[in-house]
Amino acid sequence: MLALGALAEVALQRGLYYSTGPGNLPMVTFPGKGHLAGYFALGFGVAAGFFARRQSTAYGVLLLLLAVALGLTFNRAGILALFGVGVAVLLWRRQPGVWVLALGLLGVGLGWGTVRLLNPQGERAELTSGHTLLTRLYYWKAALGGIAARPLWGWGGGVFEHRWPRYLDKASLESFLREEFGYPGARLERVGNAPHGDPVFILKRSDGKLVALRIYSFRAHNQFLEGGLKWGLVGLALYGTLLFLALRNLPALSPRALGLLGLHVFLLLWFAIPEGEGAMWALWGASTVKEQRKGA
Repeated sequence: MLALGALAEVALQRGLYYSTGPGNLPMVTFPGKGHLAGYFALGFGVAAGFFARRQSTAYGVLLLLLAVALGLTFNRAGILALFGVGVAVLLWRRQPGVWVLALGLLGVGLGWGTVRLLNPQGERAELTSGHTLLTRLYYWKAALGGIAARPLWGWGGGVFEHRWPRYLDKASLESFLREEFGYPGARLERVGNAPHGDPVFILKRSDGKLVALRIYSFRAHNQFLEGGLKWGLVGLALYGTLLFLALRNLPALSPRALGLLGLHVFLLLWFAIPEGEGAMWALWGASTVKEQRKGA
């Protein structure tokens, strides 16, 4: 349903659920196309598991549809997740793995072509640039500093968001703000960071004018760093243990385990949000059931 909704949004050049510009599409019921891509990465993994086990035309069509939807988002982390799922299937069953990779790449290509044909504003020029990776390095640097400051139990929820500027030096902050928020040549004049308040940055633009920039949220753009920040290394170890238990069914090509694998490859560059966490944890619980591999 989400994949068909994404196709409809691109074709109509308008949101079905949210009112937004064509450049932000598809979103369907998610807050952005990037988070929607994460849900498609999860769905692609589940579909790959069913296809690998049964190799029916219906599951092949579903796999292709989800790959097309993933291509509509122009998201690199989603493509990385697709490769991760395909390689995992290839490791345990060669022929289905080749089909998963082929259908995945074909679908992504069709998705890109659909956007270019029907909604050119939705095409992301940064797909081949290093811009987003550069800004993520600053997110990761700040997050690692926060984890080092409170390594065992973390900061809890909604705390580090107010304190993250303390873990980047001035030069890093200037570069991060320029790259992430589009202020080329701007210099950082001052940082206002009241206790329990959102950080406010005073920037001097290249034309000499001052700009106040308030950043009300900070996310590490890596699910494991997010876990380390909120729950500390103790909580992160528990998270990793649960993930290991869920992924132990990968040799059996469990659709549930492959779905979680695809999602967590994606989450190496993103983070889970409430719109998708319900499905993630339900799949996680189901994945703990031990399965036996069938077939050769």
